[in-house]
Amino acid sequence: MDFVISIPDDKLDFVKQLLKELKLSLKPIEAASLTIAHQRLADDLTQSLREVELHQQGKIKLQTAEELFKELEDADESED
Repeated sequence: MDFVISIPDDKLDFVKQLLKELKLSLKPIEAASLTIAHQRLADDLTQSLREVELHQQGKIKLQTAEELFKELEDADESED
């Protein structure tokens, strides 16, 4: 099983040593290795979380599932 974790620079040596002691491998990846689709997904999720925070603070009102379904139905009907 693979995991992707971000390690602060000041903890990197410690984590490398720990993984070595546990006989686990470490495969560094570059952020640039994310595909465009993965980057878009990450951006979308980040934006969604910001909206949830704003909603929890009472600064915006989020669309209900019912409103979303209605919007999708209307869009589908207009394509016909």
